[in-house]
Amino acid sequence: MRISKYAIYEFILFHFFVFLYVVTFPYKDIWSVTAFLALLVLLLLVLEYLRTRLFVTPLFFWFAFWLGAIVLGRMHLTEAYPIYQEWGDELLRLVVINTVVFYWVYLLGERARGDFADLPDWETIGAFRYERLADLVIGMLAIAIAAFVLNVIHTGVIPQLSGDANAYREAFRATRFYQIVTLLRFSLLLVPPAVKNTESLVKKLAVICLTGGYLLAEMLSGWRGYTLQAMILLATSWFLFSDVKNENVRKRNLLFGSFGVAAILVFIVVVTVTRDSTFDSLVRRARYAVENFYLYVAPNFLNVQSAMEKVQPKGTFLYTTEIFWGIFRKPWEIPQYIYSDIEYSIGAYNVCTYLLEPYCDLGLPGTMVWSAIIAFFSGEAFGRCRRNPSGFFLVLLGIMNITIFYLHNNFFLRSTTVLLWLAAGGVIGLWITRQKETEENGSKVL
Repeated sequence: MRISKYAIYEFILFHFFVFLYVVTFPYKDIWSVTAFLALLVLLLLVLEYLRTRLFVTPLFFWFAFWLGAIVLGRMHLTEAYPIYQEWGDELLRLVVINTVVFYWVYLLGERARGDFADLPDWETIGAFRYERLADLVIGMLAIAIAAFVLNVIHTGVIPQLSGDANAYREAFRATRFYQIVTLLRFSLLLVPPAVKNTESLVKKLAVICLTGGYLLAEMLSGWRGYTLQAMILLATSWFLFSDVKNENVRKRNLLFGSFGVAAILVFIVVVTVTRDSTFDSLVRRARYAVENFYLYVAPNFLNVQSAMEKVQPKGTFLYTTEIFWGIFRKPWEIPQYIYSDIEYSIGAYNVCTYLLEPYCDLGLPGTMVWSAIIAFFSGEAFGRCRRNPSGFFLVLLGIMNITIFYLHNNFFLRSTTVLLWLAAGGVIGLWITRQKETEENGSKVL
């Protein structure tokens, strides 16, 4: 197995980054130090793109959203918010150990499928080459949009257009109608192969229009997190099912990728400003958006630090297994005492990174276990999808990209929706395989 030169460069640069991250900790509040570390993160992103020619690898997401978060999050910007706490040595140790564990285990998971340097031209559809896939996608997206419309009628409000989305969005999503919208979010992964497979122009246009309608519905819900999930799922499949060996396709992907990042940033800023009813001058809006972005990252780590100082780990997998026992309870039905012991806030956003639940279960070893689990399945899912995608592993890859996107914010794998998406992906993959086998057998008989 031949390893590409970009993989070697990336390996060396990552460990150089970790070394500098540790030795510059005493100077964490100096902007020049932060800027240099951010530059190294940018170089890692470039190397990951050159290694895979894709923007949707879990490692690309991890470089951007985890390394980027730990670089910015360790600073202490008192002018942004009076946060009366700073990173300590124990938090630094926790973050660095889990960062290294994630990277190494991800490589093990991905390398189990071989390196990409030896790949021949990859067929972009693989197991998804089936005409009727477009019919299935049209049906699922239509049902999701219809459920959103019924939810609007049921609740009598569109949160994002209400002028105060925070006042309505929680009740808006706590309905059976919106549960259908959430359940069918995974169908965005099937949009690119559905468009490529069908020869019907009407079906192509129907899939594209319904996809736009679904994304608009997610935006109007007032939950930017759901909209970003949808965008990540769609982008994962879009770039994965593109012929990256074609130079023109790579240029197109680079253009779309840049546009997508810009669109996400604009969307976050607009929703942040409008959702919190900030309608002052343009300068005040811009400053508010920048400070809000810092506060979206920094307190999460400090909240984990507060928990490390006050919480005695349970010694068992309790909080990290909610994905299973949560099937029988809705989030608002879970007894509050279960989480009251681990909810610590320094006065800003009352959220923590993904390290909180694993730490409160088993301490430092618990965080290492879950970093390894997320990393391995991320590498495994990408390795499989890069060569021979299936419904199950395509959905798993989308879930892992979302999980990594949220690492600095929460433990996404607590959601039971993850299990439903995986089950649906496996069923759809099996359905496509059986349908193709039936049609092939019928053709042989004829």
